[in-house]
Amino acid sequence: MPPRTPEPVPPPPSVWDAIAARTGVTARPRPEIVASPLLPAPEPPAPAPPPRGRRPRWLFAAWAGLVAWSSRTPGGVA
Repeated sequence: MPPRTPEPVPPPPSVWDAIAARTGVTARPRPEIVASPLLPAPEPPAPAPPPRGRRPRWLFAAWAGLVAWSSRTPGGVA
């Protein structure tokens, strides 16, 4: 069995402060997002439409005939 690698240790806070000072962006982890009274609540997703039934066989036959016909004509289907 291979030896276990030690758990990663986060850098000390002074490292985060140095990054923030050089870049102008805070490097501290974001606090949990809380609901803001200024932003509206997101809308719930719309319900999914009901599943469609199988297409009729004549529709598939018509599509296959159109493809076969377009492969024989110079301009194809435009």
